[in-house]
Amino acid sequence: WWYVYAYSNAGTLDYEISTTAPGASRMFKTGDFTRAYLGCFRPLSSGAPIPVVASRGHYVYDVGGSLVASLAVVMSGTSATYASVPCSTLAPPHARIARLSVRVLGAAVGVGAYVDVQSYGSSSTATHRVFAGQTNLESTGAECDVRIDSSQRAQYLVAGGGGTATDISVYGFLE
Repeated sequence: WWYVYAYSNAGTLDYEISTTAPGASRMFKTGDFTRAYLGCFRPLSSGAPIPVVASRGHYVYDVGGSLVASLAVVMSGTSATYASVPCSTLAPPHARIARLSVRVLGAAVGVGAYVDVQSYGSSSTATHRVFAGQTNLESTGAECDVRIDSSQRAQYLVAGGGGTATDISVYGFLE
């Protein structure tokens, strides 16, 4: 992750890009109160940042074409018990909420299949539930903001029918 800071350079506003994360308050660079934290970004393997739109701590990836696939964290998931949704490549260490896109593909008509997504390790019945379509192989989807743990994980399960699968992508995060 790369972090952007503003600072005074002999009375002139200047900027710094660093791999040092902000402190717990997310106001200043860790150990340097002269550097005000502005935001962060994840670079691609080429070094260019993954395009993002940010406002007041809300980040939404702004990608299209072949880059959309780089946001996928679960592909064709079928776990009938809660399994990890690893978000660490697309949500920085200090983020606590991931914006997820959940797509469900039902395998049979009338099965009533769905995908539940929730905070990692939660035993709560409170989940984000996305139902499969009503016709064979119909795809449905939804976006939801899910609390992630300190390792940037959420969890999902697929229920209600054999052959149902889910694709989950990280579309953004909140600081």
